[in-house]
Amino acid sequence: MKKKKGFTLIELLAAVVIITVLLVLSAPKVIDIVEKADKAAFENDVKTMIATAKLQYEVKDADDFYSEENKIDDDEYEGVKLPELPAYEFYNSKQVNEKYKLNVKGVKLPKSGGLYVVAGINRVEETHEFIEYDNDNVQIYVDNLISNNGKWCAKTNDNNPEEIEIGKTSDPSMNCNASGHAGDTSVCRVDAYKKRGRVMNYEINSLCDFYALANDYYEPVQLKQQLDTETNTSKKAEIQKKLDDAEKRLASYKQKGIKLMVDLDMSETYSETAKDGNGRSISEFAMIGNAQYPFNAKFDGGAHTIKNLNLTKSQNNVGIFGTTNSSAEIYGLILENNNISGVHHTGTLIGYDNKSKVYEIQINSGNVYGNEYVGGLIGLEESRANHHNILVKDITVNGRLYTSPIEYNCGETNSIVEKATITNPRYYNDYWNITNGDYTSYTNVTENGGLNNGFAGADLGDINFYENMGMDTWIGNDNDSSGYYWDYENDTDKNVVLKKVTTSPITFNLSGNGTKENPYVIKTWKDWKEVSSKLDTSAYYILNNDLDFTDKQFYMLGSRVNQMNSFNIDGNNKYIKNVSINARNVHYVGISGWANNSTFYGLNLDNNNING
Repeated sequence: MKKKKGFTLIELLAAVVIITVLLVLSAPKVIDIVEKADKAAFENDVKTMIATAKLQYEVKDADDFYSEENKIDDDEYEGVKLPELPAYEFYNSKQVNEKYKLNVKGVKLPKSGGLYVVAGINRVEETHEFIEYDNDNVQIYVDNLISNNGKWCAKTNDNNPEEIEIGKTSDPSMNCNASGHAGDTSVCRVDAYKKRGRVMNYEINSLCDFYALANDYYEPVQLKQQLDTETNTSKKAEIQKKLDDAEKRLASYKQKGIKLMVDLDMSETYSETAKDGNGRSISEFAMIGNAQYPFNAKFDGGAHTIKNLNLTKSQNNVGIFGTTNSSAEIYGLILENNNISGVHHTGTLIGYDNKSKVYEIQINSGNVYGNEYVGGLIGLEESRANHHNILVKDITVNGRLYTSPIEYNCGETNSIVEKATITNPRYYNDYWNITNGDYTSYTNVTENGGLNNGFAGADLGDINFYENMGMDTWIGNDNDSSGYYWDYENDTDKNVVLKKVTTSPITFNLSGNGTKENPYVIKTWKDWKEVSSKLDTSAYYILNNDLDFTDKQFYMLGSRVNQMNSFNIDGNNKYIKNVSINARNVHYVGISGWANNSTFYGLNLDNNNING
């Protein structure tokens, strides 16, 4: 029998080598094919979205967009008012514009960016007056759409509005993250958020971005120092150019404002070699603003939390914001477990402030240490600025001279300290401040182990007490139109917290239209709550059911701040019972705290406990 012959080792090795060579030669082509297919799929998705946006626009009547409330300035014709045009925006692969939704199927939604209608209107050229929508000339502006996988970017060619450029996000020439919501958090910088090619504001999308913001205010200080010592003419010119760019960046922040988009846990650390998007070290938080370049912009906290910052500086003016000036406006921010230590002028939020606006700030906990002028929120306020709606839930302040749970110079109004511990003070703000009707409540302040004068703790957790202290609560809606208000954390607890209107809307969904013939119908305790948010509009109401507030949150109709005007409430022989209000240290407390030209009739009240 003839023996079968196999492959020799040399033959097998040769075969492996040949296969390997073929794979090496073909791999780039295969990768290229896959990339082209991926790019083509994204391009088709973009085209589909553009076509859908055009179609949705074309089927709309002008009245669907145009209203007195929805008008924007047209950059091309200064001072001219045009209708608001649809804006389809994406962030984290979701549509984020509640008003305009792109009804498109069969595509992967972009990771970020936006589609904006920028043409498709007729107007009289002499007066630039709006006439009607022109459905034969609809143009869509593609503003840095980042693909779902983060690999590709699409944008309108600024030189040719009909052309859409598509390239890799890693390609610097595409400048993909300089527009729209930031899609790449691997590079930390304060990104410009754009609409229709215009910068609307700047965004903090990561802790690294926050460090970069602090560096942006510290960098020009360093550059000035270098400029003072540099003798080489060409190098001096280079430094001056960098300084000019740095100052322009700060000027742009002042003009457009900054928004915090995420919670920040400051306990995260970076290595000594870590750099931000501009190549600067991020190993240490530099504080935002200083004596030479104070923070001078709007900072919208988005009801996000900054927590766990341990900041120790052997200098004055120490805080998350070291120094601020009259152009600064900081609001909508929650601070938690931040430990701040400095010499003079030390506070959790701001070390030294000169006439800034600070409002709708919540401090959950923290510790502040310093020598003179030490505050739970602000170390020293130079000139009694516009600070209001501050809620301190718990803070420990340790200072030798001039200490306060909020700020020493009494600039805050309409604010509440729920709990604070003041240690080693020589001069401490010990008062319930009432100036021109503006209240500040120090409710439970312990000074060197002894309880200071304050309001009864039982008042805490009752929204009616916070309302009558001047806080901007659910009652009466968002009074200052800041986009924030105070309310219970949920429907079952008594913890009052800061809320954002866009994420926790103040609603009014009662049936009826408020006329005598068709009054608004109150059926539940939640309906009653909704009525308390709409106090400035005269209307007729009727109770359809008994309202039992046992273990339910009760909201007064009207307060000293938000008075009920021209209400007509028909009790319909129903009962309001088991209401509990604890607001013993404020005036104007009841089922209705303050009513003008209003009528209640046919109403039964039973077992209601009102403390005012």
